[in-house]
This record gives sequence, structure tokens and C-alpha cells, in this order.
Amino acid sequence: MTTIKSPRKEVVEFAESMEERLLANDDKGGWKNAGTQYLTRKFLEEVAELLLSYDQDFDDYELVVIFTQMIRRLRKTETRLGSPKHEAADVANIAMMLSDHERNKR
Repeated sequence: MTTIKSPRKEVVEFAESMEERLLANDDKGGWKNAGTQYLTRKFLEEVAELLLSYDQDFDDYELVVIFTQMIRRLRKTETRLGSPKHEAADVANIAMMLSDHERNKR
């Protein structure tokens, strides 16, 4: 495991954005007692919201096909997946990169 001296500026900014969103939704009761299935569905809902927030003309059917093809490819090639913690960090890193791109456009 790599020793982390201090997080990158972009990671800190993203973490601050995450905390802002968590605080804004504190009235919803948190996630600690939520099940994996519920959180997974909420995750997919937020991914859909992220895609739509880019105001691009995403074809719904095309997105479903692309996602299905990705899952099939991963299963077919027997790609070694990391733990859920590792894969969630990968997802968060890509989300941070998208957020950083948007921040840099301003």
C-alpha cells in the first residue's frame, strides 16, 4: 500500500464538495443503516443525473446498451475486480476527475 503524505488539491476540493452535499442532505437520515441494494440504486440514479447534467443529447437506449455491453465484457473476460472498497474508490476518482474538468472550465 502506498503511503499518502497529503491529498492532492483536486481531491481535497472534491472531498469538500462531497461534504457540502452530505450536509445539505443530513435531514434524510444518512446512509449507515441503508442496505447495499438501496445504495446501489441511488448510485445509479446519481450517475443518470450526472449524465443529464452535462446537457448533452444522450440517447437512453444507447446508454443502456453501452452499460450492458460493459458488464457482459467484464464477465466474459473474467476481469479481476477489486474489492467493493477498491472499485468504489475507482468510481469516486473518475467522479473527482469529471468535477475537476468542470471546475477548470470556469
